[in-house]
Amino acid sequence: MTSATIENMIVGLARKSLIAWSIGCLFILGGCQDEPASKVAWAGSLVEAAQTSRAENRLIMMKFYADWCGPCKDFDRNTLTDPQVLDALRDFVPFKIDADSPEGQKLSKDYGVSGLPTIIFTNSGGIEVLRIVGGYPPPLFLEVLEKAKQKFRS
Repeated sequence: MTSATIENMIVGLARKSLIAWSIGCLFILGGCQDEPASKVAWAGSLVEAAQTSRAENRLIMMKFYADWCGPCKDFDRNTLTDPQVLDALRDFVPFKIDADSPEGQKLSKDYGVSGLPTIIFTNSGGIEVLRIVGGYPPPLFLEVLEKAKQKFRS
C-alpha cells in the first residue's frame, strides 16, 4: 500500500465517524443544540415568587426538576412551549427548582417530593393546593391548571 492509499483510508474513516456522530446526535440525543430558551416567566427565587403571589393573589407553580431527568426535559420541550399553556400560566407565578441543588434538596424534603418532574401549586404562604408527578401533555396540563385555580378560589 502506498502512503496516498493509507491517507485516503484514514480520511474515509474520519468522514464515516463524523457522519455516525452526527446521526447519533440527531436521532439518539435529539440534537446536539442547546434547548431553546424557555418562554415561561420563571421567578428568580421562592421569596420573589411568594411576594408576587401575595401581591397579585396568584398561585405559585413550583416545578421540581433535574438536569438528568428525561421526562423533565420532555415536559419543558412539549408542554411548556405550547401557546395555550404559556397563556394559561399567566394566572400563576412559576418557579422552578433543581432538585439536586442544596435549596432543591431542602424543598424536596419539605414537600415530600419523590419523583420528577413534580409540580406543586401553593399559595403565597407555601400551603399546597395541588400536586402532579410526571410529565403531562398540553391538553391534560391545561386541565390541571384549571383545577388548581378552582381549588385556590374555593
